[in-house]
Amino acid sequence: MRTIINDILPFNLEIIAEGGQAFRWNRQQDGKYIGVVGNHVFEIFQNDDELIIDSNDDKKITVFLKEYFDVYRDYERIEQEMMSFEELIPAVNYCSGYRILFQDPWETTISFIISANNNITNIKKTIKNMCKLYGSPIEYKGETYYSFPSPNTLARLSEAELRLTKCGYRAKYIIQTARMVASGKI
Repeated sequence: MRTIINDILPFNLEIIAEGGQAFRWNRQQDGKYIGVVGNHVFEIFQNDDELIIDSNDDKKITVFLKEYFDVYRDYERIEQEMMSFEELIPAVNYCSGYRILFQDPWETTISFIISANNNITNIKKTIKNMCKLYGSPIEYKGETYYSFPSPNTLARLSEAELRLTKCGYRAKYIIQTARMVASGKI
C-alpha cells in the first residue's frame, strides 16, 4: 500500500535513518530507505516536504507513521527557538530536520545495550543478525525481513546462542534484561 504524508518540514529522512537513533533503516541504491518497525516493513522516500511510503500492511499506517516520526510536534518552532541561542546555531544548521522517533521501548533498550562501546555499522549488523535468528519473518516484495525478537524469546536463549548474533560480551546483559522484562520485574 502507498501512503503519502505531506507538509512534514523540517524533516530530513537521511539524518533520521542514519543518525544512530534507530538501526533498522537501510538506504537502497535508488535513495529510498527500507526499514522494519514492529511487524511492518516500510519503504520510504522523501520528496521535498512529503514522504512517499510503501508498506506490507495497510492498517492505519499513516497514523502509525505520523506518530513514529513525531509529525505532530512543531519542530520548526523548536528549531527557531534553538536558533535564538548563538551556541546552538551550528547544531541546528547541521541537523535541521532531525526527529525524535517514537520507537518500541523494548527494541530501544536492547539496541542501547548493543551500542555500548560499539559503532553504528556493527550495531546494525548485530541487530540484523538477532532479528534474522530469533525474530518472526515478514514478507515484503519477495524479500524476507524479520521482526525484533520478544523479551520471552531472548530470555529463553543461552549466552552462547545469543553470541551467534555477534553481540559479544553484551549477550549476558541482553539476556539478563530480557529475563527481567519477561518475568515482569521491569
